[in-house]
Amino acid sequence: MLHSSSGKKYVIEKNKKEFVNDLKTIYHAPSKDTALEALDRVSEKMENDYPNAMKSWYKNWDVISPIFKFFSNVRKDIYTTNAIENLNSGYCRLNKQRNVFPSDTALLKALYFVIHGCADNVNGLETTVKFRHIVLSNGKSLLFIRYISLRRR
Repeated sequence: MLHSSSGKKYVIEKNKKEFVNDLKTIYHAPSKDTALEALDRVSEKMENDYPNAMKSWYKNWDVISPIFKFFSNVRKDIYTTNAIENLNSGYCRLNKQRNVFPSDTALLKALYFVIHGCADNVNGLETTVKFRHIVLSNGKSLLFIRYISLRRR
């Protein structure tokens, strides 16, 4: 669902909040038919000022619409990949700020703080992160995240 909100890039900053609230009427709709009606309403509203903003919704409707087969509480868990998107953007910010680390430990600490900082931004989620550090026989070391668990509190 979040990827379908990519129409935000066509909307100027002062109107983004209103646009996002209008999008919520679509994916909070109780049924597929109601969502399609909401999509048409939002499209009509945005058509004059932002003709490209809703094209991805119509283009991907066949992919988006099956979500309305689920109950609303299940749908919320499905489209709140917001936690994952938030974590991804945290990694991107870290990468832009600094692309060389003095040691594996420095990288590990930076990743740890990004993960926990991003989890704090997502309401009601508790994070568990496990890292793994492996030293290969040729002396090179690998550092990777074994798993990240995002659970509702």
